[in-house]
Amino acid sequence: MSYGIQPYRVDLQKIRQQYGTTDAALKEKIIASCESWLEDLDDDFSSDDGWIDSKTLLSDFLDGKWQKPDGNTAKHWYIIELLIKGFGKLLSNRHWYPAGISPMYDYSEFRMYYLGPNSPIPISSPDDFPVVFTIERTNFDQALANIQKDYPDSNQQAEFASWIEAAREHDQDLVLYYF
Repeated sequence: MSYGIQPYRVDLQKIRQQYGTTDAALKEKIIASCESWLEDLDDDFSSDDGWIDSKTLLSDFLDGKWQKPDGNTAKHWYIIELLIKGFGKLLSNRHWYPAGISPMYDYSEFRMYYLGPNSPIPISSPDDFPVVFTIERTNFDQALANIQKDYPDSNQQAEFASWIEAAREHDQDLVLYYF
């Protein structure tokens, strides 16, 4: 099995604003738009295996009722990915799938399991996958410099630079899901 990066451009503040939103119409719209993905998540993370139902997790997020989970938060991070898909945009990953990420763990601007400063969302890292890196827009130049230093493939460098350009164009951050 190969692992690779799913890169998204998104304004992290938009994700934080959905936590505990009081807009009932928006809640309904978000849940309806995620319905098929929620079913897929439940197929992968079944309640028979002790996982919380996906629709419940999403509803609790939108109601601002997530409790700091005691167990594995993998499914929580996939719920957040659904919100990122809805409020952001998936970018091309042609040169980053498959790819390794070992150097990224050492980059201070690649923040792991981070949803922004003073995030109200109570969540920790999962036991295993997904690996999630956040690069805030203020750190793009250093992030690109590190990629150019540690990843010699010019196609990967160019594609990473295109992610930054797309995020800058829309005044957004980058979130990289690795699985």
